[in-house]
Amino acid sequence: MLVGVLFAICIADKWVRTHDSQPKELLLSSTFFVYAIHTPYLGQFAKMLVAVVPVPPNPIWGNIFISLVYFAYWVIVVAALVAIYALIRRMNPKIAAILSGGR
Repeated sequence: MLVGVLFAICIADKWVRTHDSQPKELLLSSTFFVYAIHTPYLGQFAKMLVAVVPVPPNPIWGNIFISLVYFAYWVIVVAALVAIYALIRRMNPKIAAILSGGR
């Protein structure tokens, strides 16, 4: 697991250096909002996924599937929270500034 995380960091660093890419302003301004709001929703979303998504009966495929769902639900929740922040920012920028910690 640790090697995978370090590998991902190295790949991301190489990508940024070679492509001169900058993060989007929406992602930068929504980081505090996502950090503050994600905890209650991750638990509820995980319970919902366990209840709705059937696990394959084969132990090997079941474990692979559960691992994929584990990583996918993080991505889904964070993407949903960034979208909610973008909607709040579009409707009322002053409230979005407060929710993002003034960033």
